[in-house]
Formats: sequence, C-alpha cells, structure tokens
Amino acid sequence: MCRRHFFINGKYYYVARTYESYFASTVWQVYSFSEDKTVRVDEITMKSQEREMMWTKLYENEDMDSGILESIQAYVRSRESEIEEDEILRGKAEEPYLGSGCDFLLEKFFLLEYASDCTLVDFDNDGERECCYKFKTHDTSSAPKPDFLACGILKERGPYVKELESDFMEEFYTENVDYYTWQLWFEEFEGKNYIFQVERLGGSLDCVLTVQLIWDNKLYPVLKFFLLDDKVCTCEKIEK
Repeated sequence: MCRRHFFINGKYYYVARTYESYFASTVWQVYSFSEDKTVRVDEITMKSQEREMMWTKLYENEDMDSGILESIQAYVRSRESEIEEDEILRGKAEEPYLGSGCDFLLEKFFLLEYASDCTLVDFDNDGERECCYKFKTHDTSSAPKPDFLACGILKERGPYVKELESDFMEEFYTENVDYYTWQLWFEEFEGKNYIFQVERLGGSLDCVLTVQLIWDNKLYPVLKFFLLDDKVCTCEKIEK
C-alpha cells in the first residue's frame, strides 16, 4: 500500500495505491474532500493489456567499439520476444554446472537442490569461471508480488568459495529503486562476456534491460533499454 496527500486548487486529496493480480494491474483509490464534509472516492485502475512491449533505448556507451555495440543491439533485437517472456534465459557464455567436474560447495550455500539451475561463466572476465545460480522464487512477506529471480555468484577465493551476491548487487546496483530481477544471463562478444539483466520496476510490468561489461574489476555500462508495458487506464466513482 502506498499513500500520498495532495492539495490542489483549494481541495485536499488522499491517494491510496494497492497492487493486484501480481503487478498485472495497479489500483489507486482517490479520496476528495469537499467543504460540506462529503467525501468522494474514485477508483483508478491501470491494467496491462499483455501485448508486446514498446522498447526505447535510454543509454548507449559512445566510448565502446561501434562494431560491438551494433552486434549487441542486433542480438537484443533478435531476442526481444524471449526477453519479454517469463522463462529464465541462458546465454552462450554459460555452461551447465552439472557434469562439469567443478565443485563450488553448493551444500554450504544450501543450493544443492538448485544444482541444475547453476551455470559456469566468467562473469568478470578475469580468466576464471564463477558459478552463477538463478531460480525463480516468490516473496510472500507483504502485498502480492510476482515470482522474481533469486540469483548470485559463487567465486573461488584461494582455498575458499565466497558468495558474491551482496557484493555484486551493492557495488553495481546502488540506486534506491523498487525493482525485481526478472532475467540475468551472459553472452560473449569478441572474447568478452557481457551481463544482461532485466529489472521489473515496482508496481508495474515495465522493465529496464541493462547490458554491462566487467573488466579489470571495473564496471562499464554498455546499453540500457526501457520496456514499456501496454496499459489501459479506467476510472469509476465508488459509492460510500
């Protein structure tokens, strides 16, 4: 529930927002107060039409090689419909963990039951493969929310295996935005692996797709797209 108060043209308004249908629709209840002490309640519903999304490029790193940029953009265009779907995506830079002979001590991180969801990928381009796990989970702690992607990186640090989930998120995603990771996968272009991540913005089906490169312990943003969900907005008066 999200609440706001407004004072417009001499009148007070109270707006309460609720989430419904796992972000497929969002409902606002707008309370307006008159001088005669009557209260009017209008309900505004914004509902997804579940059609193809409108893609808008928000950012392009002009310092990147133009050939690589064009290759990545052509790749994104070829997978637009897949990116909009709910299935977890895999990239060509990822290899199945099972059968690889590698041991990232999954039992230590309570991930044995998710071994089939783990892949090996050199996500930071340091020449050593890490173990990436990603599986759908559901948050039931508050208002209804959709499944989102639980993801993390296991990296060998000398004789130890360390989970880099918090390091990864805190270092590279520091903006205070209400989002849910929907997709995370890795692709290789001209010998380097790139991170593709889709974040669903809180309260809607709108998404942001970010393409990034980690090289020499630094993060290089490459491309960013906004995926706007097709919605319809309706308003009706609620009798009180």
